[in-house]
Amino acid sequence: MDGRGELLQRLKRLNPAQFEEVLFRLGIDPAIIPSPFAEQSLRAIRVIQRLEQEPEGLERLNQTLAESAISIIGEQYIGYEIEAQVKGIVNEYLQQYAEALAAIVGVEE
Repeated sequence: MDGRGELLQRLKRLNPAQFEEVLFRLGIDPAIIPSPFAEQSLRAIRVIQRLEQEPEGLERLNQTLAESAISIIGEQYIGYEIEAQVKGIVNEYLQQYAEALAAIVGVEE
């Protein structure tokens, strides 16, 4: 089993979707973990502290992090990142278009 330092590093490297999946698989109540807006390291520390209260808690975490489903979620998450970037670009373009249109209409008046 990996030590708590290694487990901390592995949790910190997860993307948000993967981290939430780990919480779900371990049956950890999200209410006892800092919100998703908190630093990932704070959330990871709290997960480890919570699991250290169980006899085999860190081993369960180690096994969960080793599951292939966690890495698959990471691959799927990349699609969401790309989608968010595309939406941001489109919104920026539309905003520029609206500003240009407003300037044209304002000049004609």
